[in-house]
Amino acid sequence: MRIRCLILLLMAPCMIMGEHSYNERIRNLKNIPDKSLTDSVKVILYNLSLERRETEMRGTMTLLAMDDVLKGENYFLVMRHYAKIAPSNNQVLIDSCLRFAHDHHLGSYVSSLYVLKSTFFKNAGIYDSAMIYTLHARDEAVQYGNIEQEANVLHLLGDLYFSTGLISKARRYYTEVQKVKGSVEVWNSWRHRVITNNLGLIAMKDGNYSQALRLFDESRKETGNQLNTKYDSVSLAYIFLLKAQALFHLKDYRQTNAYIDSSLFISEKAEDHSELFNLYVLKARLYLKEDNAKKAKEFIDSANNFAGVAKITQAERNEILLLMSDIYVALGEPGKAMEYMRSYAIANDSLFKELKFAQISQIQSENEYVLLKIRYKDIRTERIVYFLFGILAITIIAIISTLTDSKFRI
Repeated sequence: MRIRCLILLLMAPCMIMGEHSYNERIRNLKNIPDKSLTDSVKVILYNLSLERRETEMRGTMTLLAMDDVLKGENYFLVMRHYAKIAPSNNQVLIDSCLRFAHDHHLGSYVSSLYVLKSTFFKNAGIYDSAMIYTLHARDEAVQYGNIEQEANVLHLLGDLYFSTGLISKARRYYTEVQKVKGSVEVWNSWRHRVITNNLGLIAMKDGNYSQALRLFDESRKETGNQLNTKYDSVSLAYIFLLKAQALFHLKDYRQTNAYIDSSLFISEKAEDHSELFNLYVLKARLYLKEDNAKKAKEFIDSANNFAGVAKITQAERNEILLLMSDIYVALGEPGKAMEYMRSYAIANDSLFKELKFAQISQIQSENEYVLLKIRYKDIRTERIVYFLFGILAITIIAIISTLTDSKFRI
């Protein structure tokens, strides 16, 4: 405990200096020419996103208070960033951003707002709404030729289908993202690394653990060893977790344990708890393999302490029920093992029905959206044809009238 306090005391001046640096940079925005202001705001927001959430929130709030300096597009960028990181009511904030974008003729940004709305509904498990907003985002991105948003939309479509188990569709969209060409900002190491990780997860779902491990190794090489930000550290810890999961299925338990410990070390150093749940669950599986059910249960109990921090899917929760059943079998308590097995069977059946409904809703939403677009185009075409016929008819009548008048004059 004393060592941790000492580390925090040593880090405090750096944290204060970091915030002081941001405050100074934000104040300096008043002295930046208008033509360079947007780029400066984007850089500050990007750098803030790599900081601790408290620093990011305080910096963003400071920028929001500068409405006398940041107007139009610049103020919108800050509003959008705040809507993205706000802990609650972010749907209201995103809708405010949409109104602001329309009022200030910032249509090229609308796609990014639909991506935020779609992500919100995806995280809430409302997949049909998520699909509709994603397709809206795609149309807006195409309309304004926004390559970055086209890549974001393809990525999000892959995530949506992956979440509901439509693996072939997910793979298709993830592969399409990799074909998107654009600026360095669009096609960067982050995008490629995330897609590579997701393709590795798909390979694991297909039972191709060797291929998954190759993909995670590729992602690891791209990450490198330059842990300049907390984001870099968290990314590396996640890749080590993925490698550990693949190695576990390949029955290389020694390396599995080594990668778990490496991931735990990085996560604790970065003070990030997002993957501790999965790491502790994997530790429990290892101990169960070693016939140490008591230790396995200890790690499951530890994992549940972080269940609220991690974004745990219902499938992962169900796997815990099955694992607990195996643990109680090993502990010689068949009654409790049966209870967990029964709970697993009920929960898994419910999840299967939910996923099937979500899959149907997603596909229906996509098909209906396409049909509505086609119908809208047909109606517009009909209106244009009627309009042209109307003009032609009026022209003919006008010509006939002119000729008739001329004849009477003669």
